[in-house]
Amino acid sequence: MTNLQPYSPQSDIEPLRNQSPRTKKIPDFDRVYTIRLINTLPATQQITLFGAYQFLLQFPVNTSLPTTVTATILVGLAPREVAFNSISNRMYVTNTTSNTVSVLDWVTNLVVGVPIAVGIAPDGIAFNSINNRMYVCNSTAGTVSVIDCVTNLVIGVPIVVGAGPVRIAFNSISNRMYVTNFGAGTVSV
Repeated sequence: MTNLQPYSPQSDIEPLRNQSPRTKKIPDFDRVYTIRLINTLPATQQITLFGAYQFLLQFPVNTSLPTTVTATILVGLAPREVAFNSISNRMYVTNTTSNTVSVLDWVTNLVVGVPIAVGIAPDGIAFNSINNRMYVCNSTAGTVSVIDCVTNLVIGVPIVVGAGPVRIAFNSISNRMYVTNFGAGTVSV
């Protein structure tokens, strides 16, 4: 769980160089957010913040664990987002410039099959654990493609959502996907 707190003048007293490895301050226009990791995992913690800029921070939570790269896997052009299929134990990576999704075997670190062609500029991706499908935001096309994870083929025609869909999340209780449409300032369900 990550806790974001707005900047306050009192919190500016502590210099950034004296922060613990579990606290980071990130400027965003006229605000600074303090990120405190409340529930840490024995691996690395990734946090993405959106505002004037997009930041992806990756830093070790437990510094006693190795923090080196264990493999480099070639996928399509401009890999953007990744989602894990908990049924097949495979990773799905959106390749924005290639307009494809690559499937990875996380045990062997190899690409499985050929890249899956989806819509224009795939970005966000999410797994529906109820129907064993991946949902891919096609940011330029304003659509969401659905991939059957058994066959790794796109099902039907893309679902039309708002302009500039970039992120997607699955609610396993309601069995619904939530898509943020950056260009429209809306969320499609």
